Amino acid sequence: MRRVPGEPRAAARGQSGALAWQRHVLGVLAFGLLAAGGVYAIVSDGDPSQSPYLAACWRMGVVFAAVWLALPQLAGLRLLRNRLWIGGLLLLVIVLWRWPRLLPAVVLGLLVLAILRPRSRQPGGR
Repeated sequence: MRRVPGEPRAAARGQSGALAWQRHVLGVLAFGLLAAGGVYAIVSDGDPSQSPYLAACWRMGVVFAAVWLALPQLAGLRLLRNRLWIGGLLLLVIVLWRWPRLLPAVVLGLLVLAILRPRSRQPGGR
């Protein structure tokens, strides 16, 4: 795609300004966390494999890096734009965290909802 003079580079690539900014911040945070974990592993006095700080830095760094790589595709998901879906997912996480024995019932309920969901009436659509 050809860039129009005066147009931001992110917009020329099909990204909005907010998305490009968020992606840069995620990349910097991921790199910073992975670097902090590496430095901590090198300079720590004790056994680095037993450190919760090292584990937290590396886990969060890897997750942020994965989200950084997937952010352009995640921006296109309509599911994440719907506040009702986000609220429902948050409620589901809280309920499962509080009562983990409900997991089989929740999985069964989601399976039933997936099977019985209304189908699109458009030809070729899902």
